[in-house]
Amino acid sequence: WAAALQEEGDAPVAQGIDLDVDAPDDESNLAAWGWTAAGVGVATLALGGVMSFMQASVTDEINSFSRAEEGQGRSEEELNSLRAELDTKRNDAQNYYRAAMGSYIAGGVLTAAGVGLMVFHGMQGGDADEGLSFQGAISPNGGFVGVSGRF
Repeated sequence: WAAALQEEGDAPVAQGIDLDVDAPDDESNLAAWGWTAAGVGVATLALGGVMSFMQASVTDEINSFSRAEEGQGRSEEELNSLRAELDTKRNDAQNYYRAAMGSYIAGGVLTAAGVGLMVFHGMQGGDADEGLSFQGAISPNGGFVGVSGRF
């Protein structure tokens, strides 16, 4: 394939690196990575739930703030302090929301990757032709990376 990359009149292209990696002899290694990724993903999803709970709690505090309390003979300094506290709580609620959304996304991706690895491991049989192959090449005109699986 290196000859196919060489154009007419160009210098010869160096042979690319071809890495052939078959399924590991210890197939439990792939399953262990799958279980680990899925476990970390589920824990990250749980963290998202905690962040959502904290966001809801702070939002309830913000919504329960009584405007009537604001005007009950308080000085301007006290009112400014109350407004600053309310703004801080709003920022906290927004930060909890962002952290929850990030945790849900990361947890979903990790869980899906872990389940995918476990399914891939489950689909591998005892046949010697089955496995995973990584290929790559670098040339002056570009390069490629390839991953192919045999089931």
